[in-house]
Amino acid sequence: MDPNAYLSVVAQRIQAQKGTVQQTQVGPLSALVGDVYSASVAAMGNLRLCVVAVALADVNAFVVRDFTAHANQFAMRSTMGTLGFGTALVTAVGFVSPRVTPDAIAAATAKPGMQFAATTRPVVVDLTSGGLHTFTGTQMWGWAMQSTFRRKIFEAFPTPAEAYAQLHQRRS
Repeated sequence: MDPNAYLSVVAQRIQAQKGTVQQTQVGPLSALVGDVYSASVAAMGNLRLCVVAVALADVNAFVVRDFTAHANQFAMRSTMGTLGFGTALVTAVGFVSPRVTPDAIAAATAKPGMQFAATTRPVVVDLTSGGLHTFTGTQMWGWAMQSTFRRKIFEAFPTPAEAYAQLHQRRS
């Protein structure tokens, strides 16, 4: 599957959740940025899912860590409302590539750092192996919200096989 075709499926999934999609500059890269706001999530108020996704020729740990930091800053700056006072933020940073190094997978699956009313999760999509790699454990902060975070990430980022099937179903 072509990385840009995969990103088109991500865009469709965001729009299916009544979200908006745009192409914009995030740090050094042009990225697909999707926003989905959900009201009244676990009595917390609004939950913003900010998807920042890029198609790259190669993905390694440095790229995952560096671009995730840029995406996190972008999402924090562009969130409407006050984090922690009615708004929580999940930033899913997608890296779509046919070449993924083992250290990139390790970086994507590592336990994310703690943030106030926000979490940032890298998602590495290996189009060659068909793998989807992200942190799936739990954190003490926001423990009750962890399954919601995982569900939101997997709603936006399908496995390559699911994305391929969705593309071909649409064409039929």
